[in-house]
Amino acid sequence: RRHTRYWRDWSSDVCSSDLRPHSGHLRLFTPASGTVRYVGEFALDPETSHVMQRGPDREGTERSVVVFRLRPVGAVARELVPVAGLDASADLPRRLDDGIRRKLVDIFFRGQGSVFSPPAGAGERAPWSELWRRVYEAPDESSEGFTEKLRAQLQGSPEASALMGELAYLYAVPVAIRAMGEAAKEALINEITTIGRQQPLAFAPGFKEGLRSTVFTPGTAWQTYRWHLFGQLIQTFRAWWNLPPEERDRLLAQPDSFRVFIHGVAARKGAAGIREWLLHLVHPEAFEPIISTQWKKAIALYSARRLDIPIYAADPDLTA
Repeated sequence: RRHTRYWRDWSSDVCSSDLRPHSGHLRLFTPASGTVRYVGEFALDPETSHVMQRGPDREGTERSVVVFRLRPVGAVARELVPVAGLDASADLPRRLDDGIRRKLVDIFFRGQGSVFSPPAGAGERAPWSELWRRVYEAPDESSEGFTEKLRAQLQGSPEASALMGELAYLYAVPVAIRAMGEAAKEALINEITTIGRQQPLAFAPGFKEGLRSTVFTPGTAWQTYRWHLFGQLIQTFRAWWNLPPEERDRLLAQPDSFRVFIHGVAARKGAAGIREWLLHLVHPEAFEPIISTQWKKAIALYSARRLDIPIYAADPDLTA
């Protein structure tokens, strides 16, 4: 998407009956954010060259996309493959370690503990209002990247950058390794937590290993609308910590009531998936590791047909 002209030239070659580029090979680089590095030479997988998926464009409109499966040709910088998002290895378990999951619920919904050591914290006393004011009340409309903008916005407030680092962990940890490698997840968190300090914050025991998790593979909105996804998290937790303690306890105990609260925070552009992630995080027994509401509706419609239940796409029960 960053090099549209070259993409169009190449796609005109591959969109033939055999879906193979005339040159046969592609030379790939890490994403164009910060230092760009050469990864190596790749070819299309001879058995499964591509898959079709649905994903939102920059305006949030769902469309069909072709995802090409690539294999290395000769020596490649394998340590950069997860960073480049090119990992085509065998399927990974789709789960988050239950110990890490419980700790994340404690950190963000009970105000206990931290992703980092020494602890930063994301509870009631965390600088939520300051973080919102610095990043969202006067947004940076320049062409700089997400972390470059944060560096200017959070400079002088290591407390706010630490809180943003906690959110970065929550944002990155569930993403499939194929889409965002462990090194890329850690790099994002470290870039944010170095704002206002010499070294990135150290992870508390177990959290660095947790970055190897694969819970779901998000669509393009997870990256394209990152600014809105972080804003959704901040708005959600500002609302959460304004609730009385007994109300928070009730929501943590009742999945349906918790869903009403999470969905009661208006979704920012492209950020509906982050709400579904929070539902699964807190109540995995009640909410699937699926962040696409369209997929959830499709599954409900299919199940209704199989069970001969009169439910329709516009049915409010289906939406709920």
